[in-house]
Amino acid sequence: MHVSKAQDIDTLQERALIRVSHDHPPMVSITNPVTAGIVASVVPPGRSAELRRRLGAVLQDQDLDEYTGSTAVAWALDCGEEVDPHLALAAARLANKESDPQSALRFTREIAGREKPTDVAVESARALISLNNDEAARRVLADVEKRAGDGLALDEWASLQLLWAELDRRSPAPAGNALARLQEIELRLTVAGDTGNGPDSVAERVRLAYAELAVFDGRYGDVLQMFQDVDTTDLSSEAKIRAASLLSEAKAVTGDVLGAVVLGKQVTLAAGFLDLSDALLRDIRGRFLLILLLSAKFRDAADFIAATSEAWDAQPRLGSMFEIGQGIVDLHRGDVTGALQRLQSGVWQLRMHDPDAVAGLAVAACAYAFALQGDEEKAGALLVDVEDPQPRASWLVNRMTRYFELSAKAEIGQKTEALRALKQEADRDTEASALATGLQFLAAVARVGDRQASQKLADLAGQVSGRFAGLCARFAEGLKNSDSEELLATSKDADTAGNAVFARDATRKAVSCANDAGNRISLRMAQRTQQSLEDRFGNPRNGVLSLLTSTLTARESEVAVRAAAGTSNRKIADEMHVSVRTVEGHLYQVYAKLHVASRSELKDVISGPVEHARLG
Repeated sequence: MHVSKAQDIDTLQERALIRVSHDHPPMVSITNPVTAGIVASVVPPGRSAELRRRLGAVLQDQDLDEYTGSTAVAWALDCGEEVDPHLALAAARLANKESDPQSALRFTREIAGREKPTDVAVESARALISLNNDEAARRVLADVEKRAGDGLALDEWASLQLLWAELDRRSPAPAGNALARLQEIELRLTVAGDTGNGPDSVAERVRLAYAELAVFDGRYGDVLQMFQDVDTTDLSSEAKIRAASLLSEAKAVTGDVLGAVVLGKQVTLAAGFLDLSDALLRDIRGRFLLILLLSAKFRDAADFIAATSEAWDAQPRLGSMFEIGQGIVDLHRGDVTGALQRLQSGVWQLRMHDPDAVAGLAVAACAYAFALQGDEEKAGALLVDVEDPQPRASWLVNRMTRYFELSAKAEIGQKTEALRALKQEADRDTEASALATGLQFLAAVARVGDRQASQKLADLAGQVSGRFAGLCARFAEGLKNSDSEELLATSKDADTAGNAVFARDATRKAVSCANDAGNRISLRMAQRTQQSLEDRFGNPRNGVLSLLTSTLTARESEVAVRAAAGTSNRKIADEMHVSVRTVEGHLYQVYAKLHVASRSELKDVISGPVEHARLG
């Protein structure tokens, strides 16, 4: 291809219309499907075939292996050429590996009946699973088993059963069938004396499938026991990387957050040096992102997303999980507007394609963002959507979804119900040794309003490593001792860590404790800090007046704001349709509760607009 201006190629790449590989010679591919369709429609088949013949003439004396990828096979089919079955099958494997299931299906259809039916069925089923067409995948597997009868070799039969197990795991029904299939494979291997432990052996594939199912179901104790002797410093193969990735999640959930993050970083780094499938890369990176979010390491999560997204292969290899992850990061640091943009975009994408079954998490996080912003109507509508049947997600995704769902309810007036449910979830996870998720639920209980949970929070935080556990321990200590200064210091550290939600709630407690103690200096400091944090979330019910709601009635708050704005008692009485004596009585209570002695001191505490005063 001849380009008159060198800048044209750069411009097309910058606009993500084409991609130029670093092969020799470089290959140009069209990345935008709309553009690709237009180009294909205007290039006549005869012209395309002529171009292919000319390319073949140029390359006839060279090694053609590097030019027989899935793109080349697709081009040959477009030109009406017959493709060798072995080559088409290899192209189907490559297409599945590169997240191109449509091409994989096209290639397998071209070779139907001309290649080993099991191999063709495996690639077809994998492509259909990627497209979330599980029923069609089941039909393909059932058909090949029926035609093959008892004539399948052990490794062929095992490959089919592993795909069946994956389909069973994804099914909305309990994954008991998946476990039974894995046990059946294991039994047949034992009878056959096939106990090979090589990285590509059937036994090793079954072992990893067991571990993946255990993580999916939340049986982390099984994973820790299974991999207790694994050398996590050796990540030189796909099997070892998969095992270490699963182990990192098990470590994180059961409390070893620091060890999990260290191992997760090693895994994601090592994965970049191996030729892994897009699906496996997405799984590894998505798992590490979930670990960072679970650990409330929001700044680290943002850095990881940014660094990973800079890679040239980011879009096909990340999926919507990273869009959701960035939205959750933005939400916690107080950028609710930015969070909603990302989360709503992610929800829309996941309605079209949800390979990782994170749609429920996206909807729940979006509901929480709206709740923080004060939009109860939108938050409530999304909470209804959360209750709708969703694709079967992993245990950790389900727990995070539940956390955001209950947190949203606590923000929109369902506090009593949410507190009760949060306590139940915290107890359930703690009893199951899922200490990190239990800590998230219990911290929410203490933050939202139950001071009695402080001792349990301190005890649980002592069993979990990491900065978030340390913040929880300090928060619990501040609550137990009604220490407003300690709570304020904890709030500051939480905000520095990118967790403005935690910081806001800690400051609310600091205001309450300082007010109860009559500590005017601490009260002023806490009130100013709280106002700054509340305003960040853009909720008209927060801001200035949320400083007062923990100590004043709605009527007292309304009088206080008007008085701080310089309105006379007579005018306040006229505007509120009450007597001047009633206004004076309210002001007396306001001064006493807020520990102020004059309108000027009251103004120093309250600086918000009068129209925000109407609370009821």
